[in-house]
Amino acid sequence: MENIETEVQGVLTFKDVHTFMRLKMQRSIKRVALFSFLLLTGFFISWSQGHWLVNIVFSVMEALLYTFFLWLLCRLFVYMTTRLTYAKNRHLQSPITYQLSSEGVIQKGKNAYLLLEWDELTSIMEREEHFFLSVYRTKIFIVPKHFFSSKEQVVNYRKALDEFAGSRTKVDLKKG
Repeated sequence: MENIETEVQGVLTFKDVHTFMRLKMQRSIKRVALFSFLLLTGFFISWSQGHWLVNIVFSVMEALLYTFFLWLLCRLFVYMTTRLTYAKNRHLQSPITYQLSSEGVIQKGKNAYLLLEWDELTSIMEREEHFFLSVYRTKIFIVPKHFFSSKEQVVNYRKALDEFAGSRTKVDLKKG
């Protein structure tokens, strides 16, 4: 990895942390919504009277409406939790440096230094505005693309991640 800049620094914004929390909770919220929809549909069908087809149609519509409100409440909960966490946690608001080396990913922050070896990574994901580096689903590093000074630096970082990633690491990076 010669001549590839693999160190970035910046401060996480509320939007970065919120995006992470939304992604982290997305699967759980979908499961809750599906379960509540099925439960509510069964409940409304059992309480309705009249023609069976009309009962099913109206029960599904009612269940969709209640499920939508539940989904909105879950999203609001995630937003408020993230807002409180971000406001209270000064470490989230201090500069963070991520460096890639042959040893692993190094995260440096205020009063913190962490070396994550490449074989500890379980997945590397790239999304529109972030890189997410996961460790056994318990810890995720957020590397926002606004930390990078140019698109070329993003491409170099992507190449370095792809090259260094271990054989057991699930890699989901954009091409090019």
